[in-house]
Amino acid sequence: MLVNVLLTDGMNLEVNCEGYNPQELVQNVNNQSSTMIAIGDIIAQRHLINRVVPVEEPADVNIEIKTNDGTIIRTFMENYNAQELMKVLNNATDSLVAVGNIIILRYEISRIVPLKKEPVTAG
Repeated sequence: MLVNVLLTDGMNLEVNCEGYNPQELVQNVNNQSSTMIAIGDIIAQRHLINRVVPVEEPADVNIEIKTNDGTIIRTFMENYNAQELMKVLNNATDSLVAVGNIIILRYEISRIVPLKKEPVTAG
């Protein structure tokens, strides 16, 4: 999967990440015993990672994330539950979180809202 990796210094890297698994990657990034992390064929200091977002937006998006810099990211999160996600975002032991298929610094998120499905009308 092609992903965009945004670093805290503003650098954007487009990386082919075979077998992309955001849950597994976020655990590796939050591992306190690691200094460096591999994403695809790049290696970066884990503290420099701001967010990892697939280049292609999923077809069935159900949430929208707005970041502090005004970026809007739409993704799909299975079984979205605002209260449960809020607990994850407030967990001070992890700096990055997986939200759907993206990984993001939790303090970069300004809001998350569910998207309403538009009714299909016969035409």
